[in-house]
Amino acid sequence: MKIAFSTLGCPDFAWTDIYSMAKDFGFDGIEIRGLGKEIFAVKGQPFAADQLPKTIEKLTRLDLEIPCLSSGCCLKDPAQAEANYQEIVEYITLAAKVGAAYVRVLADREPQPVDEVDDGVVLAALRRLVPVAEANGVTLLLETNGVYADTNRLRNLLDQVESDAVAALWDVHHPYRFAGEKPDTTVQNLGAYIKYVHIKDSVLENGKVKYKMLGEGDLPIDQMMQALRSINYEGYITLEWVKRWAPELSDAGVVFPHYAHFMQRYLKKPEVGRRLFDNKTKTGKYVWEKDTLIDLTFSQVLDRMVEEFPDQYAFRYTTLDYTRTYAEFREDVDTFARSLIALGVKPGDHVAIWATNVPQWFITFWATTKIGAVLVTVNTAYKIHEAEYLLRQSDTHTLVM
Repeated sequence: MKIAFSTLGCPDFAWTDIYSMAKDFGFDGIEIRGLGKEIFAVKGQPFAADQLPKTIEKLTRLDLEIPCLSSGCCLKDPAQAEANYQEIVEYITLAAKVGAAYVRVLADREPQPVDEVDDGVVLAALRRLVPVAEANGVTLLLETNGVYADTNRLRNLLDQVESDAVAALWDVHHPYRFAGEKPDTTVQNLGAYIKYVHIKDSVLENGKVKYKMLGEGDLPIDQMMQALRSINYEGYITLEWVKRWAPELSDAGVVFPHYAHFMQRYLKKPEVGRRLFDNKTKTGKYVWEKDTLIDLTFSQVLDRMVEEFPDQYAFRYTTLDYTRTYAEFREDVDTFARSLIALGVKPGDHVAIWATNVPQWFITFWATTKIGAVLVTVNTAYKIHEAEYLLRQSDTHTLVM
């Protein structure tokens, strides 16, 4: 599986910042849902005729791709049929030029009474678009949104289209939250129709949906990933994020790296070098050979240890009754990393730790590295004026004591 983010989450970012962020944080692709103030991506500056070759060349050099162009057209309204057709044709044409396999369209937007959407209207719109999509080698994706969060209804619609140029985009949030579907039910309904995935997380507060960063809501993400594996899904899982969902987060520079880190536990790892190595007495295993350079970040090292030895002790501090397995320790690290983010800590910010040799020191170290912050260690024997000097000179953002 591969990961991407939608540009919907970074409307204030320049194109150079968008692709640089995607590369720096380890994404495979960028889903285009508008650029800057131009929500109609076809009119975005990077896709202008004179700029398009440079855009394609830059993405190729960075080993990034545009897997999907996301249209805001909604097919349920017959009064908008002609305007929708013209706009989606432009999206299909651009997708073919940039090598994007998919164009996302909506058949419905918000949950509403099922009789307010005529499947026949949607079907007619799709059948009109199919020849254009087939001619350009592009697949139209119908999202599990609105009444089509009921994936049995969506499958019946796709069955009637009878074309490989139309498939399903599984927004994992909507069928679970609005249609009460379990992930395995969705996969049973749609099966091979699923060609692309959107993901986000949320909780219900006073009957209203409140969106959260991935892993902080109550969606069964593990079950959703297992359901995708059951159909051997190898496509994109793309984060959808809108700034208004969390006004306290200043920009996507916090949300996107958090998503990339969170998803590492689900992404298929390369098989090369995955074997374990015996210790001298043949009583235990090592993940890496002695004196081997490990080309991984700290958080990736911890993820690997959790993958291989989730129930083995990682940390035992007997005098403070703190004992954790690798899986439990990673959960503590993730919890504190989210706490630092909630305090406004961003990648590159300095976090000082003023503590003796206690578990909290170790947790702080791993949490800061996970979110890309810089750890500043404070000598516990410092006088007040020495501590003040260090904190000022180090430009410390947050002090942990």
